[in-house]
Amino acid sequence: MLRIILSICENTNSKICKKTSFNNLCEIFKNDQIYVLGDNLSNDFENFVKSKNINFIENKVRGRSTYFIDKLDFCLNNFTTNDSLYLIEDDYLHKIGSDKLIEEGLQHSDYITLYDHPDKYSYNGWTNPEVTDIGERTIVFLTKNSHWKFTNSTTGTFACKYDTLKSDYNVWIDRFKQNPTSCWDYESFLLLRSKNRKIASCIPGRSTHLHSDSAKTPFF
Repeated sequence: MLRIILSICENTNSKICKKTSFNNLCEIFKNDQIYVLGDNLSNDFENFVKSKNINFIENKVRGRSTYFIDKLDFCLNNFTTNDSLYLIEDDYLHKIGSDKLIEEGLQHSDYITLYDHPDKYSYNGWTNPEVTDIGERTIVFLTKNSHWKFTNSTTGTFACKYDTLKSDYNVWIDRFKQNPTSCWDYESFLLLRSKNRKIASCIPGRSTHLHSDSAKTPFF
């Protein structure tokens, strides 16, 4: 079963408000189980979240890395070996059909993302130390509903199996505790790949980060 774990706060630095991205998540993944960890939500926003068909866990103040560590702990304490997990940050949009892809991607990769990060293509001006040409060198594979490529990293929004997250728990915890004010996703995936973990991204991307126009999935 797919378990979706979202941490959400009201503050935003994107052009699309958090209510819009949350409504999109609930619509695209309406047939899956969504669990929400609130981050310092107002009463009005908390009531808005609770009005949806989701599982509201708790609302408390969380730091830059605390929200991620809380999601890890929640997953390990509440799910089982048969579960697929999708850990989501609160500033993403998903296209119709995204819900079909996660299980497909996890048949071939330890971690998958629906976000095609622009830092994998040098024309965007993003900095990724492993992209030295016009794009990253990779292997492309095909599932029923999408092409995929193996990629060197992604953001803190990704899917994996429960057993994968349990096995890699200390890697994630160590990286994020080193600097509680930052998101150490690239460094975490770099270390995980040294342990032979694979990360795959669907192409074209079916989700996009809303941080800025330059962060959007190409052609989204």
